[in-house]
Amino acid sequence: MKTLLYLASGEYYPEYETLPFERLIFVDRSQGYAKSYPENNPRIRFIAADALLAIDMLKQEGVKIDCLVSVNEGLYGGGGNYPIFSGFLMGYLSPLLNDQVTLVCNLNYYASELKILNKLDWGFKKIKKLKLGTLGYIDTAQFSSSQHERVSSNFGNVFIMEREKSEISFNLPVSLTLIKIIRGSIWEDEQNLDMIGLNLLSKHSIYDYNNDNYTNHNKNNKKPEYTKINTVDQFFNAKPKVMDINGKRFSEIIESCEEKGCKHIGLTPWNKGNYQDVINYLKNIKDKPFNSITF
Repeated sequence: MKTLLYLASGEYYPEYETLPFERLIFVDRSQGYAKSYPENNPRIRFIAADALLAIDMLKQEGVKIDCLVSVNEGLYGGGGNYPIFSGFLMGYLSPLLNDQVTLVCNLNYYASELKILNKLDWGFKKIKKLKLGTLGYIDTAQFSSSQHERVSSNFGNVFIMEREKSEISFNLPVSLTLIKIIRGSIWEDEQNLDMIGLNLLSKHSIYDYNNDNYTNHNKNNKKPEYTKINTVDQFFNAKPKVMDINGKRFSEIIESCEEKGCKHIGLTPWNKGNYQDVINYLKNIKDKPFNSITF
């Protein structure tokens, strides 16, 4: 089923009906937008949840995405807490994306301190930029509330993106442990790993404490009682295989994995590019009970 996913969608607009997809999924943390979406249209679905929580729901349902939309996540006073194109979110979303997807975005949205996000460096490469009149082009302006109020020319970007995964593997000189270096999302290998090491830096909230859903549960402005997962780091820490490796030495990580009986270890970048201690440790590793260590 050809599917479009719009993260941080905001309110609904009737022109969405003309989009060439069999299924349209809209996600926004603000419960207030729900009333703008049609209730009885089988093509259209609105999920009132943070993007990470929505991804979990779609993951359980086996949804695959053909088109990803994100044009304004409300970062500059609009209630958004983190960029949709953050590495932690795009990495987590990656297994749901088909190997070739259409990306509808607005790269001009990101201010100077977030310009690095314009590289779209999350395991996919741009293979084609679509312009008005090109086959497959989707009008970016229709997804923007500001453009509905005042249209500007050349708003947004549309790209065809293709998954780009590379892998190098080798055995250590004095050990049978297989070392892998992979450029791609660690979540694509989730089923093959016993431990997933993440550098959990983000403490951003994944709830909109101003929306009706929060208020109904919290008359006294207390944190939600229905969940203990309120931030990005807590969300990932709650996953069964995840270890927060932020600030940990490589030897600490290895010892913890040994104690837990892990055979296949996966680690995301965590040491600010300084991996001399990792190299030194691997040179001397002998008879360790690991089948593989993947970076």
